[in-house]
Amino acid sequence: MLRLLRSPPLPPVLHLPGPPPVEVALRRSARARRLLLRVGRPGSAPTLTLPQRASVAEAMAFLRAQEDWLRQALGRRPALHRVEPGALVPVEGRALRLTPAPGRGIRIEGDALLVPG
Repeated sequence: MLRLLRSPPLPPVLHLPGPPPVEVALRRSARARRLLLRVGRPGSAPTLTLPQRASVAEAMAFLRAQEDWLRQALGRRPALHRVEPGALVPVEGRALRLTPAPGRGIRIEGDALLVPG
């Protein structure tokens, strides 16, 4: 009897085909009353939250209906920048070169940001 009350398991992601293909993470929430699509910070997948009783077919239909908005929102996110030794990093209004240095603390010397490593 309890099995009838449970929602079917969700796949971890839905794939939205197209140029470029988009992966959307799925999650179920007991508190959700409607479908909710969120676009988080760069590097993270968009998330579609479903109420307990919503089906995967409903989720995919909602995702297709919101596809234009989703692609625009993903296009507005700032690009990720790789931070590695030698990169220029903005600190207190000026660009400092990231430089590995001995010790435990982070410090500024001239135009260098010295970091442990």
